[in-house]
Amino acid sequence: MSNKYAVLGTQSKYLPDGKQLFRIIALKSFLDVQIGEFGGWVESEANLSQDGDCWVYDEAIIMDNAVVSEDAQIYDNAVVSEDAKVFGSAHVYNQAKVYGDAQVSDNVKLRNFVKVYGNSKLSGNFTLKNEFDIFGDTVLTDFPRILITEDLTMVLTDNSIIVGCVCYPIEKWETFSTHQIELITPGAGYLFKRYEDLFKSIIYLPRLNQEEVASLQEQAIKEITPLTPPPIAE
Repeated sequence: MSNKYAVLGTQSKYLPDGKQLFRIIALKSFLDVQIGEFGGWVESEANLSQDGDCWVYDEAIIMDNAVVSEDAQIYDNAVVSEDAKVFGSAHVYNQAKVYGDAQVSDNVKLRNFVKVYGNSKLSGNFTLKNEFDIFGDTVLTDFPRILITEDLTMVLTDNSIIVGCVCYPIEKWETFSTHQIELITPGAGYLFKRYEDLFKSIIYLPRLNQEEVASLQEQAIKEITPLTPPPIAE
């Protein structure tokens, strides 16, 4: 089977760290890509499979040991890097980033400033957008259940709970004392103390039905008022 694209040695650019990237060009037409059309940037041909309908558009980048394959598509200024893999029919748009050892597959769509990293594995049929981080060993096969207050977001995935920038397996959260929870993130203890009941309730979300989950979300939005955080001691 003939290659669907070529790496252009005559069109390259350097990143601030000195890494050199190359523009690609289509050698045949497929989907909305026309023969002779420029694509985005790769570090080498190993980054983008010659098979399937996968493609990198616009100013998007695939680099390092990252691989985009099957029918996955990368758009705009999105970046797939390090050892990440994007495959299936997954789409990554805007300023979204996939890196580390993360895997994004099936019909997952990442938009805006979403970041997926660590050993996270996303699959299924859902869209994540805005400023949203998925990290750690998170496994996500459906749109995550989220409790949002004025100043705290708690996210329940298949196997983990993410609170702010902290991610632990569900069973780990269940072992924490209130004091341990307060010490997890410096300066956030006042949040955990104020939201203790709400925070603990999210641990039991897998055991609740959708009406109970919706009730918790409504309660969180109605009852929480903004707080001014205490200064963090140096």
